[in-house]
Amino acid sequence: MKKITLQMFVAVIFAAAFTVSCKKEDNNEDKLSLLTKASWKPVSITDNGEEDIWDCEKDDTYTFTKSAIADLFAGAYNPGANICDEEDPETAESFTWKLIENDTKLVWFGDTATINKLDANTLKLTYTEDGDVLVETYNH
Repeated sequence: MKKITLQMFVAVIFAAAFTVSCKKEDNNEDKLSLLTKASWKPVSITDNGEEDIWDCEKDDTYTFTKSAIADLFAGAYNPGANICDEEDPETAESFTWKLIENDTKLVWFGDTATINKLDANTLKLTYTEDGDVLVETYNH
């Protein structure tokens, strides 16, 4: 009887260990949740590999919301305290956005950007504008 109980105990421990080790971790949030979690600030903009961000752009914020009309979501752009150009808006403006191509691309401000990285802290986009390759990196 002790032999069967010991074998049963070992089998249960083995099964439990196997189940725990094979359990898929589901820590990855979907891109919609990551994008809308908090506002984003630009930290780097490169134009054909050369840094092209102005100090006055670094306090701008972009807020993506889950509020949608049809297939477009709403967002808000806030230029921050440091205005780059007197013609730039001094107050928040709205924009629309959507994810396309299995959430690998972001359409916003009339452009389509490829999402190179999107996690809890970083949004990195690449897009072409007038033949230039722009890479924009945002953090919370």
